[in-house]
Amino acid sequence: MLKNSIVSSLFDKSLEEQEQFVNKKLQELSDSWTAQGLLPDFQSFKATAVRLEKGILEIIIEYESKYNYRHTETRQLAYVYQLEEAIIWISKEKNVAIVKIKYAPLVESFRNLLASITNSEAIRFQLTKSIVNEIFGFDSIINAHYVEPQADDRYVEKKTYSDKNFRHKEESRLTDQRCERPSSFHSLPVGEDSHVGVAVNERGRLSIYKQMKKTDLRDFAIEKVK
Repeated sequence: MLKNSIVSSLFDKSLEEQEQFVNKKLQELSDSWTAQGLLPDFQSFKATAVRLEKGILEIIIEYESKYNYRHTETRQLAYVYQLEEAIIWISKEKNVAIVKIKYAPLVESFRNLLASITNSEAIRFQLTKSIVNEIFGFDSIINAHYVEPQADDRYVEKKTYSDKNFRHKEESRLTDQRCERPSSFHSLPVGEDSHVGVAVNERGRLSIYKQMKKTDLRDFAIEKVK
């Protein structure tokens, strides 16, 4: 979520100007990360495309990630860099932005980038149990991890439930009402006859376990968090 309304100047620029603007901010932040010794396993950040579709600004960012391996003949440790892609979607109308990125260590850095290019404070909101239930619904849960707020002789401190019929079990509902739920896994409908698995972490991270077209993923994510 973006704490302040997104300034219109970003959207008023041409796509070419937007790409240049994002790369300028990327370079500034990348220099800062390098100077601070942050993100040693990543390099060469560059915005390669900026598109506008359905009122949503899409920014494609390529970068290189370090891949460590052991040489088969010498058995010496070695590494190579492999090309990766991240996507930022920004909806001015809904005042929301979504970052699709593979590596968790990059999340905070991309949040800073997002704040810089939108001139807004990007809030990494908590996905509490009540918010998750409102967005996805309790009935979509098939796996959940719970923490007992007042563990005693009756209740264990931490527990995990996994059941495709989770929503129908009385024990599940009673536990969900009583306990904190830091993470859960949901089965959600996509289209007419398909489902997608979504892992939810209370720290604000969503992991989607399904190959989806980029546009479908964008629309799905924007719809769920708006």
